[in-house]
Amino acid sequence: MPEAWDGDPSLQFQLNRLKTADDIAARLERFADHGVMLLGADYLFWACESEIYEYEYDYLTKVNYRSSRTVLLSVEPGGTQPRRASIFQGSLPPRFAPAPNKARNSSTIVWVNGAELPTLDDSDIPPARTLDDDEIPF
Repeated sequence: MPEAWDGDPSLQFQLNRLKTADDIAARLERFADHGVMLLGADYLFWACESEIYEYEYDYLTKVNYRSSRTVLLSVEPGGTQPRRASIFQGSLPPRFAPAPNKARNSSTIVWVNGAELPTLDDSDIPPARTLDDDEIPF
């Protein structure tokens, strides 16, 4: 019996997955018989690594953010109020790389899951404007 999808879309593979799902559903129903609930959520956990390179009078910082999918499970008594758990997501990545600092001759390159972030200079920020009543989107 294959443990994970390995490119084999056979009927036996699909039936094994269905049987496993039915077994899990039956066990969760037994939790309810005992007044217990299984709560779960998945989220992205972010790890950040950085390196600084020095070239005579210039400095380059490379920052690399990587995400991994994490599952959080909790067994709780049934009939309790909805529970909110605070989740530590690690170091969340920025949306843009910082602009080069010309006064310090330094720049920063930011990578998020293998893609380089664009740099946002002050000149790239669009000016704020207000919407007229006929432009409000609803």
